Amino acid sequence: MLQSDAAVQFTLRYLALLETHLLITWTSDDRPVCVVDWIGDDAIAALKAALADLLGSPLHTDARQATIAYGAEHIQTVGFGLAPDFTEFIKLGLIYGERVVLWDIVASRYLAKPQFEVASKSVLAQSACELLMLRSVVERGGVVVLGHPITWSPLAAEIDGELHGEQNVSAATLGLSIALAAIEEGLPLHPYALLRDGYRPATAQRVESQTDELFSAQNYVFQQSIGSLLRDQRVGYLRDVRVVDFFDVLSEHSSLRRALRRHFSLTLEGMSPQQAKVESEALTEDLVRLIEKQNAAITDYVAEGVDATGTFLLASIAAISVGMPLVQMLSAVGAVALPLTTAVRKWANRPPRNIIVQSFKTLADDAENSMPCVPSLLEPSSEAVKGVVEPSIQDLHNRFMAFHWASDRHHLLESLSPEVARALLATLGPNDLWTIVNERHRQEAYIGDYLAHLWKVDEASYWEHLGKSCESPDGLLAYDLEEHVDNMRSCTIPIKVWSQVLDSLFVAHAEALDVRNYDYALERLLEIIVFQCERADDAAEKRAALVSQAAGLDPARSAALADFLKTAFGGQLPAWIVI
Repeated sequence: MLQSDAAVQFTLRYLALLETHLLITWTSDDRPVCVVDWIGDDAIAALKAALADLLGSPLHTDARQATIAYGAEHIQTVGFGLAPDFTEFIKLGLIYGERVVLWDIVASRYLAKPQFEVASKSVLAQSACELLMLRSVVERGGVVVLGHPITWSPLAAEIDGELHGEQNVSAATLGLSIALAAIEEGLPLHPYALLRDGYRPATAQRVESQTDELFSAQNYVFQQSIGSLLRDQRVGYLRDVRVVDFFDVLSEHSSLRRALRRHFSLTLEGMSPQQAKVESEALTEDLVRLIEKQNAAITDYVAEGVDATGTFLLASIAAISVGMPLVQMLSAVGAVALPLTTAVRKWANRPPRNIIVQSFKTLADDAENSMPCVPSLLEPSSEAVKGVVEPSIQDLHNRFMAFHWASDRHHLLESLSPEVARALLATLGPNDLWTIVNERHRQEAYIGDYLAHLWKVDEASYWEHLGKSCESPDGLLAYDLEEHVDNMRSCTIPIKVWSQVLDSLFVAHAEALDVRNYDYALERLLEIIVFQCERADDAAEKRAALVSQAAGLDPARSAALADFLKTAFGGQLPAWIVI
């Protein structure tokens, strides 16, 4: 792990300001949650002022100096251009170097306009959550944020102004030019981008001379190849693993970066990007046919601990890690440029080191072990490594109530921070509660699991739900775990819920009560009555309520109730029961 320096300290202060002013909360699995509707104009103004103070402070100057010092001994990367998948963007930078440097865009871009647009709040919230997802990596020194170069570099500011004045300038060209300007100002950085076409972006003429050295064709091909690998579904654990776990594995296996670069950086000299792509695809097909014959042999190599990395192992990493047929995983090789005959000779005679297999196996295990339960109907599993941004609590309520299955509501509630979950629960009305707990067909267990989670999140809402469940014509909710019954026979329930329990006894379970058919539900209700009337904190009030309701019963029902209660008190009614 890396040592903390001023750049890390500055970044943690920066993240703390985002968290505080945007009212960001956290889920149980350490994902930030931001409700856009909670971000008021006053919060935006306060954040703008606080960031301005931080970016103008001596700590930011120290952070830039610390970045210069760190870059003298370590490889630092700086991303540029658009990042359709921010997590993939960061992982690419961590493979490319030992620390990723990000530019502040919150203060320099989003909040720099005289009038902050309301529509920009969701973009601000998303960016803040993405950055806060990196906090553990920041604490380890793997990612830092610095002020945007246009705010402290005259050269970067001039280039920014010039390119914005031109037409058809891509975000990649602008970003690379700004990165090169920062490098010229003394920051030792290595630019990278998450670009998916075959052409390197152009740069501003004033920094063009640095392009071949700092963003060469070879580096660009390497970045594209790694990006392709990160997106490949057959090694999906690279996408699903948390960034902090990804960084920890890279730190533990220090030679992994070099192994990946050796594998991908053998260039196809003299070929156009299109020719290189076609040649790589053809090589992949050749390898498929080869691996079909050598599948068992490859598995044996790995099982016996024989060194087995290189072209073939990058194709088979997923199979080795998750137990799927190796042939299905082959095209994970991505864009490689190793002549087939050389590959065959290396594989058959002297496989190189297996650091990639070891590292990727660890990543696969981390992805599987750390993946939280994510709503299958809400978002793909990769969202589990991202923050949560909700437009408003009302939008969240609408989505919550649109589900039919209680399990989907349960999973959505689990994906939220306790603060946001409680805000959502506060919007539920009586009709919502009825729908949630009394539309039971084939989902009693799902409702029970939902209630069990609710008990941990909001006790008051839990009792509201449970009381509403007593109004069902089906009577007491019955499922195998009985957690709700355990709570009612061991905790003092609110008097409103007690009244609903008694109503259920005299309405939903009246017929069974009259014929003395003490089924599962009545046995549980009897246990609940005994606890609430004998040991609850407000037992006297509960007794009075029971006697009051019993007084309104007809003689036959009154006698049935007396017989029912006698079974709990040794065949005799306690003195306080007057029926």
